[in-house]
Amino acid sequence: MDISNLAVKLLILLIPGIISVLLIDALTIHKKWPAFLFFTFFFVIGFFNYALLFLFGDLTNLTIINLKTISVLFDQNIYYDQLKDICICAIGATIIGVITGLLLSALIYNKVLFMVARALRLSYKTGNVDIWSYYFTSQDFPGWVVVRDLEKDLMYQGWVRASTDSSDDVDELLLWDVSVYTNSTGELIYNADFILIPGAHKNMLIEKQTIQKNNKESSNE
Repeated sequence: MDISNLAVKLLILLIPGIISVLLIDALTIHKKWPAFLFFTFFFVIGFFNYALLFLFGDLTNLTIINLKTISVLFDQNIYYDQLKDICICAIGATIIGVITGLLLSALIYNKVLFMVARALRLSYKTGNVDIWSYYFTSQDFPGWVVVRDLEKDLMYQGWVRASTDSSDDVDELLLWDVSVYTNSTGELIYNADFILIPGAHKNMLIEKQTIQKNNKESSNE
C-alpha cells in the first residue's frame, strides 16, 4: 500500500468528521482551535458518525452498512464491488456528519451544557468566550448603545446592527441611526445613517442605552 492510496483511504474515513467539525467551527463562536485539537475532533466525531451509521445499519438490517465493509479499506487490494459498498458507507456517514455538526452547533450556540451545569449547580460559567460575545449573542442584542472613543474624544450613539465575533481577527461594530458627539462636552458634531467602528472591542468603552430606546418605541406608537 503506497502513501497516496493510504492518504485516500484515510480521507474517506475522516470526511464525516471533517464535515462535522467545519460546520461547528463556522456556526459557533469560540477561540481559535490549535491544529492538534482540530485533528482530535476529526477523529472523535468521525468515529461517532460511523458508530451511528453502523447502529442505523443494524436497526434497519442493511447488510452493506457494517464495520467489515469499512475495514476493507486497510486491505492491500480492493475490488470494485467492495469499493462501491465503501462509498455507500462513506456517503451515509457524511450525511450523518452534516446532521451531527448542525445538532452540536445548536447545542453549543445555545449553551445547553452550561445551562444543565448551572441547573445542577456544577458550574456557573456562561459558556461565552468573553463579555463581548456574552452581550452580543444575548437576547438584549441588538439595542441602543453609546460607544466612547476616549483617545479621539468622540462619542457614538446608535443602534447596534451587527458586530464581528470576538474570536475573529477583525474587530468591528456596525451602528445605524448614529449621532456623533464630542465626548468631553457632549456637543453634537453630525448624524449618520450608519457608521462602521473598527477597534470597538478593545479600544473603546461601550454603554447600553435604554432611555432612548424607550423614547423611540413610544414615539412610534
